[in-house]
Amino acid sequence: MASGYADQGPENSLDLDADLPYRPLSYIANSILPPEARSRAAGIELSGPSCLAAMAAKMPKTFSTTCLAFDNRSGTVSIRTHRLVRSHTILRGVEVPQYSFAGGEAKLGCRYDLRTTRLYSLKWYHNASEFYRYVPTERAAPIHRHPSNAFTVTEVWRGEGGVKVLLRDLRVSGSGQYRCEVIAEHPTFRTEAASATMIVLDEPLRPPLVSGGREIYSPGERIEVTCRARRPPLPGHPLALNWIINGEKVGPQFVRRYSRDGAPGIDLLLPAEHVVREGGVVESECRVRLGGHQLATHKTLRVPVRQVSYHRSAGPQLGVPAFLLIDLVLAFLLVAL
Repeated sequence: MASGYADQGPENSLDLDADLPYRPLSYIANSILPPEARSRAAGIELSGPSCLAAMAAKMPKTFSTTCLAFDNRSGTVSIRTHRLVRSHTILRGVEVPQYSFAGGEAKLGCRYDLRTTRLYSLKWYHNASEFYRYVPTERAAPIHRHPSNAFTVTEVWRGEGGVKVLLRDLRVSGSGQYRCEVIAEHPTFRTEAASATMIVLDEPLRPPLVSGGREIYSPGERIEVTCRARRPPLPGHPLALNWIINGEKVGPQFVRRYSRDGAPGIDLLLPAEHVVREGGVVESECRVRLGGHQLATHKTLRVPVRQVSYHRSAGPQLGVPAFLLIDLVLAFLLVAL
């Protein structure tokens, strides 16, 4: 089946009263079908494989569903309950960045696993408009790119398990749903699709502003440095701010979060002794993140470490010239002999 389900056969079949087929099909669906199938069947005449395909579109891995078979000649409606079991998924997933920026680029990926069959076609859609198609059997021109006012598209990688395309010169109109559709080869022509949403922002992400602090601190002091975003985030698209020291995120006990004029901020409040324990110098950075994009502003923190010197005595100072000591030793040896 094209839906990716294997039909385990009808569990039961029943002929309805003669007057029932003349009632609206939505009535029949709401009266007979299980709740999970009603919304798919109401107002649609379903029969045979078409019914199963429609019901299987958004159902779990294994389920039972009831389909209607309408016989125009006899004027009867049959009920068939089928048990469907989803076979392995041929579409492994799509990779679409959550955010991109006008004038920039975005890489999209579509992965599949056909196993016992071959690929008939792979297509990319933006808001239901096709912009890329790969058909292996069309050897003269297997790649088709359809022009778009929102971006230009280039294929950057293609293998047995997937395709990656690069969207360049993005515009804000490039926001929306991106869907990859994979169709298996004859005889099943099994079709699966997956999608994700990307938002193209008009302004690029900018590094945060870092202010305050000194070049050198003394042990016992508290280091205070301020970091804030350059502009308020767009509604529904929050910015994440964090302090990082020597590659590790600073814990909540050493930061203070706030908002000023709608822009988020985060202060670093770190006892200088922490820097002393790290040798007197640490590299800190404030990072701003939006989806998979992040930028940082760096600052070096220094705290002098007291140097303690230990002098080891080389022995008693006799105040006797070295050559006299040598003579005395030789004289002693001669006497002993």
